[in-house]
Amino acid sequence: MKVLRLGQSDQRIGGVPEHARTWYVAGEVLARATGEPVETVLREIWPEPSLPDLVDRWIERYQPDLVFMKTNDYWVCTQSVPLRLQRKFGRPGKSAGALGKRMADVPRIAHTRLFKAGRLAMLRTIGGDRYFEPEDVVATLEACLRRIVAHEAVVPVVSGSVGMLHPPYGWGGERQAIARRTAVHEGMARVCAQLHVAYTGRAGVISKDEYAGLIGGDGLHRNEAGQRAAGEAEGEQMVRAWLAAREGRVPN
Repeated sequence: MKVLRLGQSDQRIGGVPEHARTWYVAGEVLARATGEPVETVLREIWPEPSLPDLVDRWIERYQPDLVFMKTNDYWVCTQSVPLRLQRKFGRPGKSAGALGKRMADVPRIAHTRLFKAGRLAMLRTIGGDRYFEPEDVVATLEACLRRIVAHEAVVPVVSGSVGMLHPPYGWGGERQAIARRTAVHEGMARVCAQLHVAYTGRAGVISKDEYAGLIGGDGLHRNEAGQRAAGEAEGEQMVRAWLAAREGRVPN
């Protein structure tokens, strides 16, 4: 069985061994349930208008049996100082923003208290922009799903966020982030119900204590325990969708 996984950056970064990665664990769960070996093709997605065409090409290229799509709160919740600089100052801001992003991608810098304190201070002075609006994300992912379901032999699965916030935020940013991620969840739940696509997600957020046990040192990507837990849940979701498709039922 071939799975085309449309996910995010924690498929490849975060210092987690491959056998503990979410995609690998989910594939093992699916393989045990179906008795078939599972091959997973990984692609990272960014909800730009060009994404539906990309998804179409990937389906034609890889001929998957199941397409798993994962939404990401980062798209609508995270406040980015580099993005604010780029949008406000053009080319000079883009250069400064690129430097900040490169620093954020280096664990020995990004995991330090000094870096995190500096980022919070900048958010509360310069401010940060968000990458996408919730309604735009829902519209783009709906367009992707319509392309996927047009391939009648393919089983589609969508996994919403479990509600792991990614601080720091500027003043009032956490409240706004919860509202924005809830809007994406509600939109995707509605779209998936209309298209009879398996969907899981939640409107609220998990407790900070639970969050602390699942997230890595950069505050953005899941640690090994977090990826294993997500992999088990996503694998079970794929199993339910696969069995429903084989039995001609609407997935739950």
